[in-house]
Formats: sequence, C-alpha cells, structure tokens
Amino acid sequence: MPLINAGDVNLYYEVSGEGPPRLLINGYGDHTGHWFCMQPVLKRCFKVIAFDNRGAGRSDKPDLPYTMKMLAGDAAALLDSLGIAQAHVFGVSMGGMVAQELALGFPQKINSLVLGCTIPGGVNTIYPDPEVLAFLLDGERSKRLMPAELAREMWTYTCTAAFRQAYPEVGEEYVRITTMFPAPQHGLQRQGDAIASHDTYDRLSDIKLPALAIAGAEDRLVPPQNSQNLAARMPGAKAMILENAGHGFFYEAAERAGAIITDFLLSSS
Repeated sequence: MPLINAGDVNLYYEVSGEGPPRLLINGYGDHTGHWFCMQPVLKRCFKVIAFDNRGAGRSDKPDLPYTMKMLAGDAAALLDSLGIAQAHVFGVSMGGMVAQELALGFPQKINSLVLGCTIPGGVNTIYPDPEVLAFLLDGERSKRLMPAELAREMWTYTCTAAFRQAYPEVGEEYVRITTMFPAPQHGLQRQGDAIASHDTYDRLSDIKLPALAIAGAEDRLVPPQNSQNLAARMPGAKAMILENAGHGFFYEAAERAGAIITDFLLSSS
C-alpha cells in the first residue's frame, strides 16, 4: 500500500497517467476511489496524483482538531515527498476548500487551480435549501444507518435524478467504493469541524493564479452561486456552470468537465 510521510501523518496516495502533474483533493469523507469517473479522463493528459486526506480512506486518522490550513499543509508535504515542485490542483467540495488554502499558503507549488462545487466559507457562503441543510447537519445519520445505506442516501443528493435513473450502475459503483473504506466517526467529525471553520473570502483576492471555479447547475448541496462568487473574488479567475449536472459533476459530467479543465489549462498556459 503506497503511503508517504507528510509530517505528523502518513498519507495514502496513487499516481497514474503521464504528463504535467495534477493533484486531486477529495471531498468530505471520501477517498481516492471516488475519482473513478474523473481520473480516467484526466490521466489522458496529466500525471494524476490522488490521495486520501487525513481522517479518511487509508491515510492516518488522528483524533485531534483539523483545519483547512492543516489539510493544505498535508497536500503540500505530499508534493514535496513525491519530488513534485509544482502541480495543477483540482479540489472538489471540501477538497476545494483545502485547495484554496493551498493556493494561499503555498502559491509557488501551484500552476493552476480548479475549485469544484465548493464554498468560500463564513458569512459569505450561500447555503442549500432547509431540507438539504438539515440532511447535511444530521450528525446522527452515521449512527442510525449502515455504511451502504448512508452511501445510497448521499448518492440521491449527489447527482441529478435523470443521471441516477439513466446510469444506475454508476450509483452502485459509488456505493461499493464508499463502503470499502468508510471514514470513522471521529474522522468525519474532525473534517466537519474544518469545514465549519473555513473562511477564505477576504483573502481570495490574494490568489493570483490561473483559476477556474466549476460546478453543476443543479447542485443541491452547494449552490452554484458559490462558484460564481469565488471566481469574482480572484483576479483573472473564471466560473463555469455545467447544465444538467449536480454536486457530483465529476461523476455525471466527467467527460465534459475534463474537456473544460484541459482547455482551461491550455488557454492559461
């Protein structure tokens, strides 16, 4: 099992493809397997580095306070340990928050920045409707439900109904992968605390890197207006909202997103 030391934690990682390095940063509770639709697309043009954040997957899961700066420091240490001086960074959801802090704290390590379905944090975040927010804040679900039940419930919020009906096999693969390495309760809590304290809004203007904020137009978990607001705060950044896609655009619109991300890189080089 490929593990690499990143200071006070060992991180699980995978490398695939050839080309300029692209670092993928997972969302809340996810692990490298959750890139199963996006990774094959990106590795056609990039050397793709995926890893498990502390608290999830096969990385260490210390039970102590986490912050986005800490998680960004883990990502930077991973790149250093792999001998990668600079990488194109793509983070989704919580991973997009980590990517923001990585860009702010370690701009010299980043060639370009893609922020997927994520938020600036703090009072400037646009939240989902009350029913969805209640679902997200229900910390007792993981105690009531088995891992497969949790995964199936999350899938209904992750992708559009049309996609779920047309491609049920993708949902089954999502459930299978999610239940392979379910994050422990304390790992979820610590990552959740990092999300709750995340706030980069007033510092986003310091990100001078080529940046793309991308989201699905039908995202029920993170309203796409957050991506537009992120792009508006970063000099020279642009926003791309994908029609007929939800929070899991990297599942249901992997080919479209991959083409947009590749074109963005080429146009910003």
